[in-house]
Amino acid sequence: MLKNVNFDRQGKNIKFIRMSSEEFVEARTGVREFRRLIQEDINLQTYNFSTIFVDPPRAGLDRDTIKLISNIDNIIYISCNPNTLYQDLKELTKTHIIKRFALFDQFAFTNHIECGVVLTKNSMDLFWNEDKLAFNAFENIISSKANYCSSNQTQEYGYNEW
Repeated sequence: MLKNVNFDRQGKNIKFIRMSSEEFVEARTGVREFRRLIQEDINLQTYNFSTIFVDPPRAGLDRDTIKLISNIDNIIYISCNPNTLYQDLKELTKTHIIKRFALFDQFAFTNHIECGVVLTKNSMDLFWNEDKLAFNAFENIISSKANYCSSNQTQEYGYNEW
């Protein structure tokens, strides 16, 4: 368990909390207090988040979570459902660009795949057309319903390779 890892000097600014995305939104926006945060002396309003890791259920992220994480510079998104990932990426790429994308075929001979996406806040000098190319490639992969990676292999793509 990562909570028991000794991070020495490098990990002094790391805190681990377990919360659903809905709970995180409520805590971060001050809608509700959570006992486990109080017990750990964690006040999410004082944190300056530059990166967030999300691993939503098959239903994907709720709209409030997408709205909140759209303000964070870097997003690491893991998904077990490419269809909901695609829907979420349609929203997230309005504020972020896809920097890295990987497909993991962990369930050989099934149509299930895991996806990993790294997104970075969009800057003014990047163009929507380039991001649209990444989206079209992703849409083609999903619509083909084919296993993209051979068994027990990972295919990773950089943004410029799309």
